[in-house]
Amino acid sequence: MALGIEFISVGYSTLSLRESFNILINKDNGAFLERFVKLIEQFSGKEHWYLCYFFISWPGKFPILRESNIELIDERPKHELSSEEIEFYKQDSQATIAKIRIKSFDCYSARVKAERQLQSLFALSMLYKPTKKAVIKHQKTLINSEETDLNQCINPDLSNLKYIRDARNAEDNIAQMWKLTEQLSAEDADQLSASLQYHKMALLSPTDEARLVNLWIAVESLVQEGGKNIIDRITSYIPSNVTIGYIYLMMKAIPVDIRNIWRELDTESLRSKLSRSSKYVLHPFDLLKILLDKKNGELITEFLNLIQSNPLLIYRIGCLWKDPFGDPKLCAKKFERHKKNIEWQIRRIYRARNYVMHKGVCSLQTRQLIQHLHSYYVVTMHNLIHDLKMNSTWSINEAFEHRLHLYTYFYNELNNNGKITLEALFNPYLILFEKMNTSAWDEKAP
Repeated sequence: MALGIEFISVGYSTLSLRESFNILINKDNGAFLERFVKLIEQFSGKEHWYLCYFFISWPGKFPILRESNIELIDERPKHELSSEEIEFYKQDSQATIAKIRIKSFDCYSARVKAERQLQSLFALSMLYKPTKKAVIKHQKTLINSEETDLNQCINPDLSNLKYIRDARNAEDNIAQMWKLTEQLSAEDADQLSASLQYHKMALLSPTDEARLVNLWIAVESLVQEGGKNIIDRITSYIPSNVTIGYIYLMMKAIPVDIRNIWRELDTESLRSKLSRSSKYVLHPFDLLKILLDKKNGELITEFLNLIQSNPLLIYRIGCLWKDPFGDPKLCAKKFERHKKNIEWQIRRIYRARNYVMHKGVCSLQTRQLIQHLHSYYVVTMHNLIHDLKMNSTWSINEAFEHRLHLYTYFYNELNNNGKITLEALFNPYLILFEKMNTSAWDEKAP
């Protein structure tokens, strides 16, 4: 993992690292030592020249780009086409082709660099032809290189957006959100609308630089008050807002990962002791109940027996059972550490944003930062909407203050006396309404 991160920091793509595994397992590449040597050669740190072909829509006459690495052509090749070339050219018989010469470590990172240059050319086109739009028309890109004997048709790297999913009951949520904006003060409604507009621009932006800057402005638009400066405000409000739902996110991840296993197992006996799970899915609340079971308790023992054929899952459950769910203080420590990690990540994102603003570009590694910032924004926005719906007289800043103090109170209750119920541990918002006479750890062994 550490070596992979280092390769990515140099400039290799994630997709090339994934494909490198095929070199080792493909016996057509020779004996294992020969395969290993080939793997080393592929990641030697040497860049190669690639030719990247895109189908684009270009408004009007082509510019003459003398001595440039970009060439716009409208003629198809005369030579006999390979299967990869046929796959590319059959996408369109008339569109303009952009041919870009680029130097990179692998074909996937070459495609990203080439697309960046295309987007720069499109942006320049908008300066002189603002009423017309130049765009990439089709997904597949043809890439070849004489240096590496490569001729390949590849799709765009959409890994930076694959984590995005539509919400359940999206139409109902949109209607409720629209009604909420009509109930807010004019100032807060404008603030919320501006933030959503920048979020929309970020998701529609074709470049990482534009995504990062617009997402950051979307967050800034939400957090208008408090603190000495903008970074102080954001690192105060956003981490506490996101961290308050940390346990739910941990509990949600494992049922998603084991949903196929869960369906195949005989879970009837265990489910009879749980309240919310079905034959098809383990409910996150029930998983939390299992992890808070006492030593050698029925729930944890039966669950471990069910997953005994999966040692990695057993290890994962065992780690969670001991820390953070060993006792309340361990849980509080885990919360505070997660909050601090988000603060540090936000500062990294802020530095990346400043680099883009001053230098105009960002590195390939910035995509991970963009994904993290987007997840922080979505969680914060959902929490904000929930709190404004529950408290119609609150302003946006008052809702942020509420989450900040809620986190502080929740952390102190965990760290000082541990009197938090299982339900409030799963949903910290309930700590304001439920009597905390019992603890989620009352039945857990010391």
